[in-house]
Amino acid sequence: MPIPPALTRRTALMSLAAATACGLAGCTEDTERNRPRRGRQEQDNSPRLDPDVAVASLALASEQRVLDALTATAQRHRRLSTTLSPLVAAHQAHIDLLADAAPDGAAPSPTATALQSPSPAPSPGQPSVPANPGAALAALTVAEEQLGATMRRHAFVAQSGQFARLLAAMSAAAGQHTAVLTSTEPPRSRP
Repeated sequence: MPIPPALTRRTALMSLAAATACGLAGCTEDTERNRPRRGRQEQDNSPRLDPDVAVASLALASEQRVLDALTATAQRHRRLSTTLSPLVAAHQAHIDLLADAAPDGAAPSPTATALQSPSPAPSPGQPSVPANPGAALAALTVAEEQLGATMRRHAFVAQSGQFARLLAAMSAAAGQHTAVLTSTEPPRSRP
């Protein structure tokens, strides 16, 4: 099986630009147009959380956990920082996009919470990073694989087609990151 090409900064930025063009800006408009209208007697004026906002909140938390793991690994294993910097930049761009769709204080709905991956709750402070660079890369590979699966699940339940495509693109990026990490040789310790 051929090894996929490494993620370049240009490819990551072009993918991100294409996803941005699809945009989060239209995701709430699509859901508003497609919702059935209620009769006057059924309308209530209580604010409702858009389902895509709840999904965006969960996706944002997942992206942030992986970004934190990448950053902590790059800090602990300085010789991996060159390899990890494009991945960090891609996740930061994803977080910036998702932060616009998930306003502060937006609590995920019970349905959206059920979509969250069964990964352990993030611990306060920095994530733990294995002392061995190979083990650290393996841990990041698992984190990227889990993120890809989580983003795919989110894409399936997103109400807006544009938002679903954005989440699918983020899932694909996690898959590319997995390929980069598995093909990276851990640095050898100096004698």
